[in-house]
Amino acid sequence: MRSVTMRLCLSAAIVAGIAACRVGSLGPPPVVAPTKQIAVLPFVAGGDFDDAGRFQQATDTASFPEDLPDHAAQQLTHELTAIAAPVIGAEQVRRAAPPAGAAIYSVDLAARVGAAVGAKYAAMGVVSRYVERVGTSVGVESPASVAWKIVLVDVQRRAIAGTYRLDYTQSPLSDDLKQLPLWLQGKFGWMTRQEIFDGSLRHAARQIARTVASTPTS
Repeated sequence: MRSVTMRLCLSAAIVAGIAACRVGSLGPPPVVAPTKQIAVLPFVAGGDFDDAGRFQQATDTASFPEDLPDHAAQQLTHELTAIAAPVIGAEQVRRAAPPAGAAIYSVDLAARVGAAVGAKYAAMGVVSRYVERVGTSVGVESPASVAWKIVLVDVQRRAIAGTYRLDYTQSPLSDDLKQLPLWLQGKFGWMTRQEIFDGSLRHAARQIARTVASTPTS
């Protein structure tokens, strides 16, 4: 299985994607065959994946909302559903997954959970930064900042089919003209961390669907 990496870090693609999430202008989504079902595992927080897709806990773990792992899985599942991608319900996947910390979060775990719910692909993710803005939509002392990585696993092959990353801190338009799609929408102003996070997952859902749609049916 070829590995596909979609690097979204501070790119025009993710900025435009977040903006488009708000105005519904992302264009037609990829068409994914109904047999290529996708399962989204609850995410983990405070670390990163190594090259083999194995979660490595950070030594200086910051504080993350307790509901963030489940929210991330539910939101990505929702976004995949919204583009008619064949996705397993988030609650069904959560029940099939071991409790947080009970097993090593890895490609092998994603493949096992995916197989248990009858999925062809399993997505797992880690949130490494989730910092709230200090201020309001009108002005901030410091902006919201979000970083995550999602790994898509081919369940049958137990192999990485794609990786997707976001590393984004909102900055003034004068510092980065790539953010023009956001700042043209004057009412949006400075975003919260959840607005960035949820908007980026909508864009990620399309990237995942594109990867799945482009792979041969096994």
